[in-house]
Amino acid sequence: MAAATASTSEMLASVRADAGNDGAIESAEWMNQIVAQLWPFISTFIQTTLKTDVEPLVNAQVPTWLGSVTFGKVSLGSTPLRIEGLDVISTGPAGTRLEADIYYDGDAAVSIDVVTKLLGTLSLGVQHIKLSGTIQFVMSPLVPVLPLMAATQLAFINRPTIAMDLTGLADIDQAASIKATISNTIVDVLSGLLVLPNRVAAKVDPAADYFETYVPPAGVLRGTIAAGRDFVPQAGYFTTDDPDVYVIATLGGATATTPTVNNNVAPVWGTPFTFLVHNVRQALALAAWEDDTAGDDALGVGAISTADLTAAGEAWLPIAPAPTADGAAATPAGDVQLTGHLHALDVAAPLSATNDPAAPVGLLVALIDAATGLPSGASASARLRLTGGGEVVEKATAVAAVTDEAPVAAWNSTFELLVGAADLASGVLSLDVLDGGSEGVGGLKLPLSSVVAAPGRSVVMDKGLLEGGSSTGSVRVKIFIYGIGA
Repeated sequence: MAAATASTSEMLASVRADAGNDGAIESAEWMNQIVAQLWPFISTFIQTTLKTDVEPLVNAQVPTWLGSVTFGKVSLGSTPLRIEGLDVISTGPAGTRLEADIYYDGDAAVSIDVVTKLLGTLSLGVQHIKLSGTIQFVMSPLVPVLPLMAATQLAFINRPTIAMDLTGLADIDQAASIKATISNTIVDVLSGLLVLPNRVAAKVDPAADYFETYVPPAGVLRGTIAAGRDFVPQAGYFTTDDPDVYVIATLGGATATTPTVNNNVAPVWGTPFTFLVHNVRQALALAAWEDDTAGDDALGVGAISTADLTAAGEAWLPIAPAPTADGAAATPAGDVQLTGHLHALDVAAPLSATNDPAAPVGLLVALIDAATGLPSGASASARLRLTGGGEVVEKATAVAAVTDEAPVAAWNSTFELLVGAADLASGVLSLDVLDGGSEGVGGLKLPLSSVVAAPGRSVVMDKGLLEGGSSTGSVRVKIFIYGIGA
């Protein structure tokens, strides 16, 4: 089977996977009036975010032949985004969540400079941005003093639809390629920052305990990519052959891939999957492919919300190419059968294996609050790495500048990972503090078996001393493990 990750991502991006919105919801005109009043201030915030958060990530992803990208002046224009529906959902005794369908089709303008090695500095402009999607705004924990919330989180539930017009480069032969590369990279970076499981979190009360702001996921979706039907035979040079079909399922950035079933219009896969679900309106997206030695061919995509799949227990999902630019529906390529059940997360639930020995048995959560005692001038980041059980998995926080005026490196970062029985038996979680992304300031290590054995499967280090590096500082971190309920 040929690798198809990039093309799969492009296919799924063309699908508005916001199924499960039928429950929306309340009129939001009062909220639109507030947004209109805040719009000039939101524009300033977006400009700062593009420079500090988006620009470095865009430059890390653009190809080296293109050079570097710099965002200049940002204006969101006079037309604010609109909220078309609003729902309020409790997240427990001390939290609440707003879910809203948002749409923007306005006169925003962004200037971009592209510094290339061969063509010098090229000036681009972004005009006429369109955006639509569903966001969640979490307020947790709620507190009895104004503004009544200690922290907030913002994210798109599913990848939004984003389109933008790039102007400039009229005299450059590579204009179309440069524009497409920059546009696609910006959209990918924004989706990576703002689509669940990623989110933007902020403390409203600086004194709030980061450990208390954590909102657990909705659960774990277990099921199978069971079978297909009515796949269309593929026309060759001299004959028509039954297709060689495989399917890639995606939810929240995690994927599961079936094997290829050759020469079959009704393939049977029975491929199990386990996905972490943060919101039941998150969509399970499918991309079906024809396995071909000359290059795999896209057959089509489909999507269903976690809520709809688990309510039915199983579903046949139509697979079809994305609609054309004029909105015309494409001919279906076939159907895929899914089964699924949402399991609750509980620290008291057993960490027991399923019929699939490779299936996860629990959820590891590490809340990295902050570090103290680091040298002034450090550009400190924390890197979490799980080794020993299965493949090495790691995640790094954002960089926090340590100064005499701000001596605490406040990362406020969350690490969530589904883990298997082998991870719990022999896995080791390492937390390394880095300066400038590479130099080791110090770290600590914790076997997962010790977390499993701890009361409540939870370990809190208020001052975990850093060892093996250049600093005698400490970190504050909480590590715990959920079991997956029935």
